[in-house]
Amino acid sequence: RSPRQPQSIPPSSDDASFKNLLQEETQNEEDPSLPVYSVEVLGTPHCRIFRASVVVRGNTFSGGQCFTHKATEQSATKEAYIYAKAVGFDPTPEETLMFENRNLTARLVHEVSNTQRANEEILLLKHEILSLTSQLKQPMSSFWAARDAQFDISSHLIVDRTSAMPVYPQPLLSGQGETSGAVHRFMEEDQ
Repeated sequence: RSPRQPQSIPPSSDDASFKNLLQEETQNEEDPSLPVYSVEVLGTPHCRIFRASVVVRGNTFSGGQCFTHKATEQSATKEAYIYAKAVGFDPTPEETLMFENRNLTARLVHEVSNTQRANEEILLLKHEILSLTSQLKQPMSSFWAARDAQFDISSHLIVDRTSAMPVYPQPLLSGQGETSGAVHRFMEEDQ
């Protein structure tokens, strides 16, 4: 197998920007690393030939052999850039972990906010229940007080079993004389 012939034509002005284009294409917030270049010198001291390679996101790209250092770097960079535009690079393990970490963090923040919202709703419901309970206690205490008062009054009454009318065992107060005869009459009938 024969080695590739070195490029004798210097790179065009279009090739001069491939380093910048490759850097822009491959650099992002997940992986801020830059392409890494290495140049190998071949040949004799009178006829040096350069071969460059560039490592981008774990992928190595080699350019053609050239007579100048700059030309061989541009060649390797052009290969990497064309590949990046055509195929793209798989995310590195670090990029994948950072992406998953961001997703997990976002989900956790969402869950925490949902939990806080639910806790706030529970607190509001508890407050409303306590308010309604205290509102119910007031009428209930009045009801029980009235019931107890009614019970106490009924313990002072004697009920005529035949007429089911209350009979007061004590004489009525003044101004109620008309009914006292009726009350005593019921008592006489019972005897």
